[in-house]
Amino acid sequence: MTHKKLSKQRAQIRLATNRQNLSAREATCRKLGGVTVWAETVSDLDFGLRSLSDAISLCAAPHLSITKSVLRKLVRDHLAESNIADRLFSAVLGATLRQGVLDAMVCGSENDRPYRILIHSSQIQHMTQALDTAETMLRRESILDVPRLEKVIFGRRSYNTWSSTSHLLARLSYLGLGTLDEAGTCRLIEGFV
Repeated sequence: MTHKKLSKQRAQIRLATNRQNLSAREATCRKLGGVTVWAETVSDLDFGLRSLSDAISLCAAPHLSITKSVLRKLVRDHLAESNIADRLFSAVLGATLRQGVLDAMVCGSENDRPYRILIHSSQIQHMTQALDTAETMLRRESILDVPRLEKVIFGRRSYNTWSSTSHLLARLSYLGLGTLDEAGTCRLIEGFV
């Protein structure tokens, strides 16, 4: 499937997750997972879903990993549409996950709470290599912090590299190789040397 680049002139996305938000009597819809997405016309529905899906892919691609909230903000900024409902965004995000454009990975917080990160399909190999590097460094050094790992993985710092690096350490924590403290430092669990 080829994705067309979004044009500089952006038409408004006219989608809703509730038919009552539409003025047309003859609305059309498409089911995305458990959410019904409505539009006044088939062309509005197709354009809106394609634009939102393309923006999700485009905004996720440059990042090793990204959280849903950051991706939602980037997509809204990219489309210059701050009124994209969270439910609509989540439905289209779910569709892109089902299509294999994005993948998800579970990480563990310093409170041992699981959370998901998103990975664009073009970044999966890089993510695998980065996780291998992080695991090797943690096993060798027993303590690993974000700045040290960030420098090894990315070289110099840029937008979202600190977060992506913290996701790597959080993934190792979720896998049970280390524990995270409030400062984001990962400590190897005894016996995993």
